[in-house]
Amino acid sequence: MKEGLALTLKNIAILLFYAAYTLVKLFYFQILPYALHFLIDITALSMTYIVVQPIWIKTFRRLRKWVTYAITGIAMVICGLWTIEHYYLFGSQLGIELYYIPIVLATLFLSTTAGLIVTGISNLILLLVKILVGSFQADYLIEMCLNILFTGLLVYLIRTVVNLRDQVANKQHVLLQNSRDLVIGINREGIIDVCNASMLQFLGVGKADVTQQYFWEVEEKLGAEENQAVEAIFSLLYTEKTAGCRELEIVKGGKSYTFSVNTYHFKDDGFINGRILVLSDLTERKEMERELEKKATEDKLTGLHNRGYFEAKFKEEKLRSERYHHQLSLILIDLDHFKRINDQYGHLAGDAVLRETARFIRSHVRETDCTARYGGEEFVILLPETGEEEAMEVAQRIHQGLADRIICHEEKEIRVSASLGVVTSESSFDLSELLGLADKALYQSKKNGRNQITSANSLREKEQYLEPER
Repeated sequence: MKEGLALTLKNIAILLFYAAYTLVKLFYFQILPYALHFLIDITALSMTYIVVQPIWIKTFRRLRKWVTYAITGIAMVICGLWTIEHYYLFGSQLGIELYYIPIVLATLFLSTTAGLIVTGISNLILLLVKILVGSFQADYLIEMCLNILFTGLLVYLIRTVVNLRDQVANKQHVLLQNSRDLVIGINREGIIDVCNASMLQFLGVGKADVTQQYFWEVEEKLGAEENQAVEAIFSLLYTEKTAGCRELEIVKGGKSYTFSVNTYHFKDDGFINGRILVLSDLTERKEMERELEKKATEDKLTGLHNRGYFEAKFKEEKLRSERYHHQLSLILIDLDHFKRINDQYGHLAGDAVLRETARFIRSHVRETDCTARYGGEEFVILLPETGEEEAMEVAQRIHQGLADRIICHEEKEIRVSASLGVVTSESSFDLSELLGLADKALYQSKKNGRNQITSANSLREKEQYLEPER
């Protein structure tokens, strides 16, 4: 509404300007000096093309072609009036012809035909004025033909350049509109002047709802507060002050997208004249990367982490524990008589037992704990910032839960049990040393009849086992 009012006021100002121009010409035609006549006419021409044309095109968007015809017609009237003033009042002295201006602009904005028509009309007006002011001379016809020839060549050259420019622009437009990347841009005033089909589809709007409108009005219309995708894109559109590349996570319709966002600035005389965002969809690539990373760090059979990931994770937790002097615990788990299960029920049943055991263990530890299949039927749990008492409680829950479970495979019920070794460290965080202690505790559980939990720390206190040689 504010924009419509502003356009109305501008159009009223334009009409007042042309009214003032007409009054000056009517009342002061014969008393104004040559230089002032020229200044008034060149001012009117400049206003017509620099101010009037953009305002009228914006006011009558669907009549852009007819507005251009009207502007060209007004320019022709001004140029014709100048020709009359020049020859009627001042003869042929200091002749400055202005009709080249509408010829060039008709050629640029309309067509070759329009440029040639304006050329013909302009030279005809010039010839008629010369005949009316003076007398007919054959030289006038020759001069008119030469002017038409010269100006026609100028029109041809201009249209050749324009056509080459349009070919490049059309190719760029086709590439832009058919690009899979999401593209949106604003000019210096904050009006959206670029928005390709991919961006419109992602936003779920039509072209008329976005282009040639202020971005904050579009943002409000699309409900940025309720739409995280719209909020993220438009926030970057008007806050990204420096050109560059960054990644952006967007959630839309319950699906997460990852984009690489490139920001481009267009400058005019050192000032930013516009900004364009290009969002390249990295979602599929990121998912592939995550899948590859998962395969590289995950045990294929059980879905737990593999040994390599566990050892890398231990290094991270080791540094944290050493820095903050926190305790660190390990639980080593080994299924009892697993070979007997394979022999009695088959290897597929053994695989089912490993998968179910892994699922059960994972459901009984924290998200911050790391559970891995360490080899065969052996599992290991890393418990950061966990003392011996808490580690023993976790081990007890897992031990009892496994003993109470019945695993069904092909209508066969399989019972399993496990032997566990627990170790807690407060000062030494060497992985091989801790695993060695946990393994000795696990071996003690098996030696005592299996299906038991043994603490390595308790073994050391009882001096049943010596520390491993260094």
